Amino acid sequence: MTQPLLDIRNLKVRIGAGEHAIRAVDDVSFHINRGETFALLGESGCGKSTILRLLLRLTPPLDSGEIRLFGRPVESWSREEIAARICWVSQRPFVFSGTIADNIAYGRPGASDAEVERVIEAVREALPAAGS
Repeated sequence: MTQPLLDIRNLKVRIGAGEHAIRAVDDVSFHINRGETFALLGESGCGKSTILRLLLRLTPPLDSGEIRLFGRPVESWSREEIAARICWVSQRPFVFSGTIADNIAYGRPGASDAEVERVIEAVREALPAAGS
């Protein structure tokens, strides 16, 4: 069996301290294998954004549990390394002024036109599958 691209195990996150602390994420586990399409869905306030911020290393470390990306603990990755591999599309995506190609290249300064075109083509290919 191949290792998952993303493996989240027993994730627990508490926000606040003492009696006012709330459990933002309570014992969440899932994994994503190569070639899978994955959506993280849930009610407002259930911890989706907290999980993504932890994965992208945009928030302090978790209370307990483990996040592994390509088999390595997420803490061993720099934010830049993660950003080169993962894209977060929020409920209210922000698009910068400029072209679609400019927006794609924003996350990878110095990307060649050919690299940007490959991303555009991958999105075109994925769109029909997303609608089914």
